[in-house]
Amino acid sequence: MEISKPCISVVKTDIEKQCKLCDQVTSNLAKHFILECASLYQERQDMFENFTDILSARDATMLNNQDDDIVLETILGGKTDCFHEMSDLIWEEFVLASANNINKMTHKVTLVNSAVDNSA
Repeated sequence: MEISKPCISVVKTDIEKQCKLCDQVTSNLAKHFILECASLYQERQDMFENFTDILSARDATMLNNQDDDIVLETILGGKTDCFHEMSDLIWEEFVLASANNINKMTHKVTLVNSAVDNSA
């Protein structure tokens, strides 16, 4: 079985940015917002809770045991090797749940960024 390599490195840059939500400096904004930002903790918890409602116990455990780059690639819609046996129906439900949860995170980030920009 061939193990896929994360193709998400395109969002990682040599330029570091400071997160306006938590002040952490990062060169990978997608990974930071979806998997690391302390200010998005509850949204991230909700997202993974949604995943456990959709995925089998085996698939949820497999996702949780993957490297962060593989988890990020999967959440962003890449059907990584850990889900190669998943039915198309479950996969579609997972992708829709991912999109909905990322949308909630993006909304919060946008609100905070607007507030910070308006106060400057």
